[in-house]
Amino acid sequence: AAEMHYEHLVDQQRVAALREEVRSTAAKALARAERRRVALCADLQAVRQAEEYRRKGELVLANLQQLKAGMEHAELAGYDGIRVSVQLDSRRTPSQNAGLYFKKYKKAKAALPLVRARLRQAEEEVSYLRTLLIELEHTTAGEALDRMRFELQDRGYAKQRAEARRKTVEGPASGVRTILFQGWEILVGRNSAGNDHLTTQLARPVDIWLHAEG
Repeated sequence: AAEMHYEHLVDQQRVAALREEVRSTAAKALARAERRRVALCADLQAVRQAEEYRRKGELVLANLQQLKAGMEHAELAGYDGIRVSVQLDSRRTPSQNAGLYFKKYKKAKAALPLVRARLRQAEEEVSYLRTLLIELEHTTAGEALDRMRFELQDRGYAKQRAEARRKTVEGPASGVRTILFQGWEILVGRNSAGNDHLTTQLARPVDIWLHAEG
């Protein structure tokens, strides 16, 4: 009885330590992902100014005769008659200023798809980590906590131990969990990898597919 009692205590301590390890790793990763998402939102706002750069470059070209080297800004009328304030580099000629705006336009336009893709990836990462932390609040089983730790290690949020690598290779797909409810078997993808495995490998034509968020 004493041996069983202390084995239970040791197991409880291991589960508590594992739970804190998963929570700490996920919380730190979420903080980094949130900062990256905020920075990418700012980058997206900046590259969305591409059309503004193009418009100002065209305005400078259309008004070369009115502009002179050494000017720092000018109020130029657009094709619609609305005057636009254009900043100029006083060290450059008007044509060089126009070229500078077109260079900014091309750079911003080329960066837009990349920034959008990185932002989408960051948002998916934030969603995954938030979901994992919510799930962690309702998880007490050591096996489920082990699975969460292996998931975080597989995604590069923590160093993967040899034991974790072996279990990840030998074990079932970690991105899918099963819920039994009133005779229904519900398969849930925990992340994009789990969803892909669920829809392409496990789902049958007669299954009902639902999308849930949060």
